[in-house]
Amino acid sequence: MAVPQVPGLNQLDLTGIATGEVIKASQVSQSVQALTGQLPYQITITGSLEVSGSLRTSGSVEFFNVGEPLAEKGNSSTMPNVLIDSDGKLFKGDIGGTSGEKGAQGLDGEKGATGAGEKGFQGDKGQKGQQGEIGVGTKGDKGETGVGEKGSQGETGEKGATGAGEKGATGAGEKGETGVGEKGSQGETGEKGQTGAGDKGETGVGEKGSQGETGEKGAQGETGEKGQTGAGEKGETGVGEKGSQGETGEKGQIGAGEKGETGTGDKGADGLAATVAVGTTTTGVANVVNSGTTLAAIFDFTVPQGEKGEAGAGGGSAIILNNNLHYNVLTIGSDLEVYVKGSGNYMGGITWARSTTTLTVNQTAHGLSTGNVVMIRNMSEDYLHGAITVVNTDQFTIDCANSGDTSGTAGAYIPAFSASAVQSSGDVSSITITGCSGAISGSQQIDGVHFYANNQNSSPIALTIPAGLQNGGGANGNKKQITVPLITGTAAGTGTNGSPFSSLKVSSFLSATQNKYNLTGTDEQFGPSLFNVVF
Repeated sequence: MAVPQVPGLNQLDLTGIATGEVIKASQVSQSVQALTGQLPYQITITGSLEVSGSLRTSGSVEFFNVGEPLAEKGNSSTMPNVLIDSDGKLFKGDIGGTSGEKGAQGLDGEKGATGAGEKGFQGDKGQKGQQGEIGVGTKGDKGETGVGEKGSQGETGEKGATGAGEKGATGAGEKGETGVGEKGSQGETGEKGQTGAGDKGETGVGEKGSQGETGEKGAQGETGEKGQTGAGEKGETGVGEKGSQGETGEKGQIGAGEKGETGTGDKGADGLAATVAVGTTTTGVANVVNSGTTLAAIFDFTVPQGEKGEAGAGGGSAIILNNNLHYNVLTIGSDLEVYVKGSGNYMGGITWARSTTTLTVNQTAHGLSTGNVVMIRNMSEDYLHGAITVVNTDQFTIDCANSGDTSGTAGAYIPAFSASAVQSSGDVSSITITGCSGAISGSQQIDGVHFYANNQNSSPIALTIPAGLQNGGGANGNKKQITVPLITGTAAGTGTNGSPFSSLKVSSFLSATQNKYNLTGTDEQFGPSLFNVVF
């Protein structure tokens, strides 16, 4: 039985949906629109529809081809109702009339064979029902917070005996108010008493008398009684020519007159200030004469002349040369070259003389020994490094080139280092640096050693330097005084850039010969190599 089309509803269109054909968007979207309720579609279910939840519709539901009416289930000409029997099937029927009594249950029939019919197609998904409105209740007002009056604090309880009982509640009495009395007013200040002061007496002033003429000096008479001091005005000072000094008279007896009263005359005006100046100074018999006046003295001095002294010695060299040196101390063919950088005492103002290839140096108490090495400066050669031969305590010689000046008084020398080595065809095993053992204390300091080995292929290299704070590379008397050097190295073969050594290390001897170091990792490049050790 065909299902009639409901007016106003869209129909699902199967046109163009076949095996091998391309599915278009419109063919898929019509199912989405029907199942999601975007557009009204008529959906016909030909098989069974099983609903595990609720089924809700927003419109009318029409059933077609339901079961025909059964007499026992009702019979009506109009059949306006759709009923469900006890098996869950829908049928047309009439709900009119009263139900009769339930009859007795019949005997169970034999169980029929289980049907094996094919499973029907799954029906289309029904439209989603509209969501109901969300209920919103009104929130009640917040109740008021109950506030009771605060009870008064209880009295402090007595302290119980110490034991193992429960701890009693701590009583606390109310705190009393702080008493505040009024501050009394400050008493009045008493009046200040008068200071007692007597009247000051008047100063007596007499007239100053004129000064009398100066008479000749007579013999000294006896000392009379001391008269009263006059209070007359002071007369002008008379200025006459100075007479010749008279003969010294006999000393009179000292009088014992009474002391007169002190006068109270006015103080006279200040006199002119005297000046003193130095006049001429000449040689001769020692004497000092004032060629000025008593108020403006000028003293002329005559001093004895001493005997002429002997001529002084020459001042020596005024040239100060650099005593921080960098020089070659050892060369062994093309296999090894050793250089030292260090300093030494600068001995300047030296007189010297050259005879062909022998340079003689004069220095009082030089303290050197034959075989010591020095650096010659500013003589027939400059920067001449070599071993000396001692002539005496004040003179030594050194080999030089047969050229240059033959004498001078402004030469200089600096004690220097020498070196020895053990090597085989450019493969070095040890280097020893030596200083001037008999030189002045503090004459040498070594700062660094660098050397070239033409075919270095062994390790380690033993390096020994002079020990001492004043002469050498450090104290090195025990392990606490060891000077720890830094070492670098690079390959010196062909090419413009040498490859640096990466495994060079320095180890020291802690128990003995603390001035000796082992340079390890020197066999890394196997060939011409450069090494630099800095103290």
